[in-house]
Amino acid sequence: MKFASSALASAAFAAAALPIFTSAQQNLVKMCLFYDRPSGHARSDPIISQECASSHVHTFYGPRFFHPSTSYEDLLSTQSSMNTSPFVENKSLYWHPAIYRVAPDGTHYRVDDLEFGPYYRWDRSVFPQVEPFPPGFRMIAASNDPGACGVGSDCPSACGVEDDCPNAVAMFTECCDFRNNGESCSSWEGQLFFPRQNCDFVGIALAMPTCWNGELDSPDHKSHMAYTTNGGVEGSCPSTHPRRLPQVQVFVRIPNYRGADFNYVLSDGNAIPGIDGAWHFHSDFFNGWDEGKFQEIMDNCAPHPDREPGDFNPPCDCTPGEESLYDGGLTPNDSVPPQVCDADVKRLVVDEEIAVTTDLPLYPGSCQGQGAPMIPRTWTDLTADLFSTDCNNPITTTSTSSTTTSGTTTTSSTSTSTTTQPPPTTTTTTSTTTSTTTQPPPTTTTTSTTSSTTTTTQPPPTTTTTTTTSSTT
Repeated sequence: MKFASSALASAAFAAAALPIFTSAQQNLVKMCLFYDRPSGHARSDPIISQECASSHVHTFYGPRFFHPSTSYEDLLSTQSSMNTSPFVENKSLYWHPAIYRVAPDGTHYRVDDLEFGPYYRWDRSVFPQVEPFPPGFRMIAASNDPGACGVGSDCPSACGVEDDCPNAVAMFTECCDFRNNGESCSSWEGQLFFPRQNCDFVGIALAMPTCWNGELDSPDHKSHMAYTTNGGVEGSCPSTHPRRLPQVQVFVRIPNYRGADFNYVLSDGNAIPGIDGAWHFHSDFFNGWDEGKFQEIMDNCAPHPDREPGDFNPPCDCTPGEESLYDGGLTPNDSVPPQVCDADVKRLVVDEEIAVTTDLPLYPGSCQGQGAPMIPRTWTDLTADLFSTDCNNPITTTSTSSTTTSGTTTTSSTSTSTTTQPPPTTTTTTSTTTSTTTQPPPTTTTTSTTSSTTTTTQPPPTTTTTTTTSSTT
């Protein structure tokens, strides 16, 4: 299932604002996938630990397989009706820290109405030549990883510092309003930024590294990958990582963003000190593409003829769609399931409240003996009888069938509601918490007014631009 046309038109926000390279990227290909819902939320991280609950809550997209013990084989076995991917052949699992909005009384409400899209980019004209993701491949990338801030031998700067460095920055945030078939946006590079104003949507984008050392994983789940020397898709790879994989750029959209009324936070608590509203952001990717499919796509999807030379954001291709010249041989998923109910997560993964809470379940790390423990997995395959069809009337037992490995288990959860959005508010002021820091100025904007006042100081925009959208991506 795809986003509505208005959302699709603005889906290119992250890519379009990154630096343009004119010396290369003449043969860049971009494939866009759009998820209109997460698969669920849990204090789980199948890359960090398959034996314990995670240190913080994550939001997942793709298969309903997000128990810590999830394996590559589990992903490949996922049925279409158990996968929020828009295409049957992609059973990859993606996740990031859950996003919460905090009411003035301190109550945390998890943001569930998120839209998500991984963009895949590659350029087969450069060396080392791009390879498909190998079976079992996984990685984690963060906005403050080495190379993510455009730092290199030619640009010894850091994220958030304006200079003339042409290197690409991996992280990008936008606050946008729809205006006259276009968008009025303020933007920030190098960090996730939660502005203290209302927006029709806030977009968060992180480009993951592409240079590879040939290992499926690494002890820190990052060091087997590295950013190119200039941050671009076509850039040179360091000698330590002489192979190249496609770029995965993940973007998350928060519709109806209400920053004038609520503070927004990440579940991992990784705020940047001294900059109000700024956070380090990370995302995880666990490859679950049908084996051989990505190679087939790269072999048959040529650069789009309507691309501009050096454009980092050419038209989407390689999937069924209006702009596509090649459909990727992909099968649309016509049976996308809803999000997993929180009551089911309590029964199958970790029994704790994570939707509406005063105190976030945040701990120093996995397997530290703190917080509710991981519930041992008693089933092998994802089947419909594992999940509730009505979150307000959830099932309370795990079905015993040929797909389970032990007897029936019961849950102690007494949750009667899965509502995660706060009640209506009539106030136009922000949280009563007063910050002594200031928010950084956006780098681009088409509006300099807001409809409410805040308790923090945000400098006016430094430049003004106009962005319109005439096609959907």
